[in-house]
Amino acid sequence: MRYKLVSRNSGSLISFALLIAVMFIVPLHTEAEEVEKNNDILPNRDAAGAVPPELPYGTRVKAVVDYPSGSDCIRIGYTGTIYCYDPGDPNLPYLVNWDQPCGFPQSQVCGITAPNGWWVGFAEISTLCPISQFLTVSNSDSKNNLELSKAFRDDILSQSAAGKEFTKLYYTHSYEINQIITENPVLFLKTATLFLKALPAIERAINNNGKLVVKNNVMAQAKRLLDEYEAIASPELAAAIGQVRAFIEDNSKKVRRQRVRIDLIK
Repeated sequence: MRYKLVSRNSGSLISFALLIAVMFIVPLHTEAEEVEKNNDILPNRDAAGAVPPELPYGTRVKAVVDYPSGSDCIRIGYTGTIYCYDPGDPNLPYLVNWDQPCGFPQSQVCGITAPNGWWVGFAEISTLCPISQFLTVSNSDSKNNLELSKAFRDDILSQSAAGKEFTKLYYTHSYEINQIITENPVLFLKTATLFLKALPAIERAINNNGKLVVKNNVMAQAKRLLDEYEAIASPELAAAIGQVRAFIEDNSKKVRRQRVRIDLIK
């Protein structure tokens, strides 16, 4: 049995711009690219003195190595939920409650008991992205869409405070979004369909300094989807949706022939 040793003084979308205007503008990922994805989303693992980023309680994750931090059970692909983040331990900062019976009851640092808990390191897990599921309803080229979304994130979203904030909001609420789309398959299909429809507009935005131009009917569909998510969201997610609405109102304008433009870089 392995426990984390701590002292008594230890401290305790067009994704949401197209759902922002389809569910938090963030990268898409395929199963084969989980490790690469995590390297892209999180700070450089090899950077000297890098502080592991906080993954909030409820964040869904997957093991990307076999037997992380000495486990004799956890294998690549096993999934779990973040129960605690310890910023004081750069080696084992995350207490994961694993879906598989591969841990032990643990509650150090945060005081929240993880029934199947096991502390893991920064390089041993990858966050699960709900948006990646949207591609499964289409025969589209998921690898090219991955590259497109990464370019959108790196060239557009990272250039503005709003883009960075939406990425942060996405990961903060990814667990709840996963629950919503799992429990509401019709809503999932609506979101996936709209997301795929928006991909050409995302590509054009990359080449047009972040100016995302969509048809009025696409924008109307996105706003209706926001209404549906907001109606079943927690107060915290509903507040995030409110931020999205405000961003759309402040940064969109009608342009030629029944289209709306959202300026993502300002």
